[in-house]
Amino acid sequence: MVVDDDRVYPRDALETYLYYSEQLPDAALCFRGAAMPSTLDWDDAKMIYAKDVREPRPVAVITGCGSYVVRPRFFDRSLWDYSGAPSGGVLHR
Repeated sequence: MVVDDDRVYPRDALETYLYYSEQLPDAALCFRGAAMPSTLDWDDAKMIYAKDVREPRPVAVITGCGSYVVRPRFFDRSLWDYSGAPSGGVLHR
């Protein structure tokens, strides 16, 4: 479970995530997300908030400021492979 440190979450947030993690074991879960608008312009996205729905709804984008849950098995070792990343140091212009 990933949370934002300057947010207040519902008292039952962890319990809610645990419940739906069992119901939807292959899903990443969030309390705030949006479907990708057909225009592909994020300004046109309609945010979906957990407080406004009774059942889980699919979203294309999870917004991190609302918290989210992912399972470690969703990722493989390539997540930790930084061999193709730029080296640290001074940015040359």
